[in-house]
Amino acid sequence: MGFYKEHYDVVIIGGSLAGMSAALQLQSKGVSSILVLEKGNFPGGQVAGYTRNGFDAEVVPPKPIFWGTEKEPSAIGRFFHDMGLNVDLRPFSERCRVVLPDFDIDVTLHAGYERAAREINAAVPGTYDGVIGLMNLCRQVYDSMAALSVNWPGKVQLMLKHPDFVKTAGYSAAEIIATFHLPQKAIDILSARWVYMGYALDTTPFTEYALWMAEYFAENRFCGEPLAGLALKMQKKAEANGAQVEFCQEAEKILVKNGSVFGVRTAHGDEIHCDYVISTTYPDKVFTQMVEPLSEVPQTAVKSVNSQKLSAAPISVVMMIDGTPEENGVRNYFTFFSDSLEEDDVEQPLSDTEMEHILADSEAPPADMPAKGCPTNYNCISAVCLNYANPKAVPDGYTRLSLTALAPVTAFQNIADESYPDIKRHLADGLIAAYINTSGVDFRPWIVEIEITTPVTISRRIGTWKGGIYGHVPAMEHHAAVRLWTKGEEQFIKGLAFTGIYGASCDDAGMQIPGGMEAAGYVLNDLERKKDTVNSTQKPETANSQEKTAVTNSTKDKKETSSAQEKATTNSKQRKEATQNGKQN
Repeated sequence: MGFYKEHYDVVIIGGSLAGMSAALQLQSKGVSSILVLEKGNFPGGQVAGYTRNGFDAEVVPPKPIFWGTEKEPSAIGRFFHDMGLNVDLRPFSERCRVVLPDFDIDVTLHAGYERAAREINAAVPGTYDGVIGLMNLCRQVYDSMAALSVNWPGKVQLMLKHPDFVKTAGYSAAEIIATFHLPQKAIDILSARWVYMGYALDTTPFTEYALWMAEYFAENRFCGEPLAGLALKMQKKAEANGAQVEFCQEAEKILVKNGSVFGVRTAHGDEIHCDYVISTTYPDKVFTQMVEPLSEVPQTAVKSVNSQKLSAAPISVVMMIDGTPEENGVRNYFTFFSDSLEEDDVEQPLSDTEMEHILADSEAPPADMPAKGCPTNYNCISAVCLNYANPKAVPDGYTRLSLTALAPVTAFQNIADESYPDIKRHLADGLIAAYINTSGVDFRPWIVEIEITTPVTISRRIGTWKGGIYGHVPAMEHHAAVRLWTKGEEQFIKGLAFTGIYGASCDDAGMQIPGGMEAAGYVLNDLERKKDTVNSTQKPETANSQEKTAVTNSTKDKKETSSAQEKATTNSKQRKEATQNGKQN
């Protein structure tokens, strides 16, 4: 066993932000025997970075975390404060620039529902009332979800206190948005992110749409330090609190007996026993490959994960470019651009057919490609320039730019090893050419460092299921409100918890921390339930014991009383006899 203890209360598989937040949450409630197993050599999971030629970068482009404001911190902001973790947070107002050339749309949106509504109104006059009404509704649903996640009331209280949550829970985003009578141009601006993710609004639950919109356009602060450094802080805090964190240790199997976990086995063969396992690995992989024996996995669990579709996986180009962002034509933190918002194009980003077309073409695109808009093979692209949000993370005089398009998780499954490097370069050339066409500045001669990431890269480097990082596609039959309503009903194996709302509904940085807190919550609730069960079984014994004591005392009292009465009677007789004798004398 080496450096492992004989038994732990909780083993956490994965030292990501989710895993570390689960450890810290457990420790804050008194759980001290915790082991974290991380297959990599650094905490953070997908935010774990690397250094090449003096430049720092992450495997996956950074995503903003919703910290809230100093006066009104979010759940994540409060969590870090409560854990005693100081984070360099700074106000940052820009949210996104939406560029849709074929729809005559180029608008930059900022934080704050009021401000964002006025900016959309400036681009599409007459839409302010509808947009602000929609955003306020999104916020009401968001606040209800936050409250209901902590305390689920009875049906009457649910209707009285959370009417908008109840009224909208069974409808798609398209159906609810239609009630605000917005022109299509405004809807295109508000739906750009969903098109990028490959979600059609008529199949996306409004609850999911509301949660993202409310958070995205709320006043927020940006983390002024690399998220990998944040993960390192969390690791050190967890270790200071008594947790054991081990790197280069992959949990290969989750050991189950009679429907309950009892430990894990590492890839090195170490068997470690515990009462609970928290997994940052997708349930898709756990229920089909990791549980030992697999006969312990209920068929309902397999059917559940098979019924859910994995979301898209990213193809990203992360570049360090000589020169400032302005010199390289990069003017925004986050830019979303597309040449199509047709519903047929959003059912699946970069469809398998399109991917086959790309991968079959081994020739690099011409230097001046494209002539207009985005290349046909890249309908939707996002660009993130870290300089604007976190200038400390970028060396002076350089631009840090990430370009991302999404592909099906199946896109690379049949690619030969010898073809893979050329395919990566080909994909990168297309992404860069598309952005240059939008920015108007050809920065290619000044690229000093470049990393090309595909689902294959992500799967190999951080081990996510099929290279996906966005979890499952939201569906009407299994969206956030439904999962909240049926919370606890999908506990297929006792003692096994997943980070995120049902496993890994979304694996980006902003969802990992609350996901870890939720998994810890399952463990804490189960521990409390077990404690209540023990107490309830002990109470009757205590009552019986008290009854026996009372009966014994009562009997004793009666005997003592009887004895005293007998003694008093004897004394009385003696006194009477003495008195009579005295009178006779």
